[in-house]
Amino acid sequence: MATSGSTDFSISRTTIINDVCEDLNLKSEGQPVANHIKTKAILRLQAMIKADMMDGLHLWAIADGTLFFVLNQESYTLGTGGDEASASYLKTEVATAQTSGNNTLVVDSTTGMTAGDNIGIELDGGDLQWTTITSVDSSTQVTLDANLTDDVAVDNHVYTYTTIIEKPIRIIPDTIRIENSSGMETPVHLVSRSDYMSIPDKSSSGVTNKVFYEPLRTTGKLYIWPVADDVQRVLHFNYERTLEDMDAAGNEPDYPIQFAEYLMAGLRYRMGRIAGMTDQELITAKAEADSEKQRCLDFDSEEGSLFFQPG
Repeated sequence: MATSGSTDFSISRTTIINDVCEDLNLKSEGQPVANHIKTKAILRLQAMIKADMMDGLHLWAIADGTLFFVLNQESYTLGTGGDEASASYLKTEVATAQTSGNNTLVVDSTTGMTAGDNIGIELDGGDLQWTTITSVDSSTQVTLDANLTDDVAVDNHVYTYTTIIEKPIRIIPDTIRIENSSGMETPVHLVSRSDYMSIPDKSSSGVTNKVFYEPLRTTGKLYIWPVADDVQRVLHFNYERTLEDMDAAGNEPDYPIQFAEYLMAGLRYRMGRIAGMTDQELITAKAEADSEKQRCLDFDSEEGSLFFQPG
């Protein structure tokens, strides 16, 4: 018999809740889940997803981030409403010098740019001016939403991006590097709070080689040292993003499909007391949920060689 050739099996929030509620006799087969039970199930499922973010690296939820420097700025706010940082961006250079007060800019290429994109222009004074693109006029010209606040010379850098990054849950060590104007990258060390606080002169400028990340409640704070003396450098890093909510009944979980049994087992345990499970049944349900979770954590690990050498 031939195989199906199909690999698109998926589950939704409704599928998970219906399956668990049927298992626990909280709904009858073919009947909808009562609203008060569904509300509790959604709450527990969403809380479980958020709690999972505390348990280590989620390979499918690792994103790229690039931070654009501000001259002599010691710390940057990461997340919505924060400093200029994006998962993907374009870099080009000024092709025709422009004077302060104008709102058009001729660059080497506008390929990939769209109206509404954020754009940062290196001014002759050394810093970046950020505004948005009003229109992409040609393959080499854009109109800006704001007038230039300084002159710009030929070959000054121009960066554009569409969406600012969300708050990183964690910044991943050994992925942080600084890229110079020639495209060469140099590793940057992620240090502890105490190591950063022990730096005597946090305002000294140069090529950044240390960062400290502080995940706050709604945004993140990234401290760098030395502070930037050149906006033609950018800071790249990988970070663990927030797992998405399942706000609608048909939403699929923000997990690989291999995690389906874990999600159902985890919710089954969390709904067990509502279903009237005995203490022993709850212990058994928790053991099953923990076992499925461990299986997922074992699966969610990078492949690579491990090397040992003398200290």
